[in-house]
Amino acid sequence: MVNVKQFLKNHILKDLGSYYIERLTPFKCQRVAQKWALELPKTFNTLIIYSNKLLDYAVRFDYIRKNPMIIKPKKQAEHKEFTDFYTKQELNAFLKASKNENIKIYTFFRLLAYSGMRKGEALALKWSDIDFTSNTISINKTVSIGNKHRVVVNNTTKTKRNRAISMDARTMQLLKEWRFQQRRYLLQLGFNPFDKEQVVFQNFDNEVVRPNLVAVWNKRICDKNGLRRIKTHGFRHTHASLLFDAGVPMEDVKQRLGHASIQTTMDIYTHVTKEKQDKTALSFAQYMEN
Repeated sequence: MVNVKQFLKNHILKDLGSYYIERLTPFKCQRVAQKWALELPKTFNTLIIYSNKLLDYAVRFDYIRKNPMIIKPKKQAEHKEFTDFYTKQELNAFLKASKNENIKIYTFFRLLAYSGMRKGEALALKWSDIDFTSNTISINKTVSIGNKHRVVVNNTTKTKRNRAISMDARTMQLLKEWRFQQRRYLLQLGFNPFDKEQVVFQNFDNEVVRPNLVAVWNKRICDKNGLRRIKTHGFRHTHASLLFDAGVPMEDVKQRLGHASIQTTMDIYTHVTKEKQDKTALSFAQYMEN
């Protein structure tokens, strides 16, 4: 009982007690949960459980209509490490190096880094998914490997949550330049590049690129240029990390990345932030010792 009172007094009431309960929104609860995840990772689940019980009690007695604490306790089995990402400087160095490959490869990695989409989602893109007028991309498919190692295009994303995201003007211009080059290339091979089903990133047979080829591109770029290599999925974590650095709200990051749960977004935030703190401490120690 003492521990419960301590949790209520030292954390839950401290961080939530200044709000009128009827004015407590999911966004405010999310910000508080974000703070707990970063500052109190070992007691995060306990804080979430107690605050949920408190707000459920308020719903039960009609103080509020709905529990605004949309965050749920994290299951230990779902714990993942999200330290595989680039800093802003490392990402710029990688993209600069990828320009020396070819425009298709450079465009692909630029798109991953500036959109946060999954590798399979990017490989499944068709030109009809890209709206150059509104600078948006519709993400509604993904590529995977099926039976007998065949490439399969699934008509939904990994989380079955299709989404449309806004893109920066430079990336959209690069996509236009790549489309122009692709059309010239496909015409020479006898394909119809104006087909509305044309994929954005094609192989030599004008079919969807196999997902494992992306890792080959990635390794080649890093090996040739002496760069630290991250997994392809790390570009998605990099995008999330840089969004957090830019001050983008967590809910907006969740929507952009197409996470099924805010928990996944919070996990990335927590682990990315911890990794940066560790690097800061190490840099300081090395500076003092030299």
